[in-house]
Amino acid sequence: MGEGGWDTIAPSTVPFGDLSLPREASHADIDRTVADFAHSARMAHHARYQVVEIQASHGYILHAFLSPLSHHRTDEYGGNPQNRMRFPLRVARAVREAFPAENPVFVRITATDWVEGGISIDEAAVFAKELAAVGIDLLDVTSGVLLRDVQARPPAREGVHIEFADTLKKASGLPVAPVGQIADMSLAGDVVARGRADAVLMGRALLRDPYLVLHHRRDDPSSWPNQYHRAL
Repeated sequence: MGEGGWDTIAPSTVPFGDLSLPREASHADIDRTVADFAHSARMAHHARYQVVEIQASHGYILHAFLSPLSHHRTDEYGGNPQNRMRFPLRVARAVREAFPAENPVFVRITATDWVEGGISIDEAAVFAKELAAVGIDLLDVTSGVLLRDVQARPPAREGVHIEFADTLKKASGLPVAPVGQIADMSLAGDVVARGRADAVLMGRALLRDPYLVLHHRRDDPSSWPNQYHRAL
């Protein structure tokens, strides 16, 4: 911060590993952050984005408020799960109200912290139901990475979040999309076909192979641009 960095805030003065110590967010900080999320949603609409997503996982501030591992407050924003959800739900409501009703708002939700005493799938299911009541359109299901501890990372297992997505879909009634460690197009198609998810989100697999979907459909030349046909 002395070299021009951000003044970081958190629910409590709990650092991420050996990084700088954040200060506990005041009520004014919380109000301002809610307003900033809403402003960002309005700016996204002006920039002609069709969808916005709220990040409530991977150690970002909304995840930090949700998890008892990083949240030691005793005011109305701390303690029991309902209080810990208060700030994230304020943000979700503000973004939903700021973004056009006909355009979807997604939330990246943490299914579990993978650490004893952290968010469990049961707590995530309660949060998912509350998000449904706010009017959120889809849950982007992930987990972990709240702590700078290898044990807080999702296991290296293909489709690790599919079962969580299925659970949250049944609990909330919302469409869901698991993300992370899905690189097989057949697996992705099967998950959707069987109704365990409504979509599948991919990141690293597409970074490794931007043509992943086209390679999966290599036997269908009509899927490829004409310029590629001689190479098929």
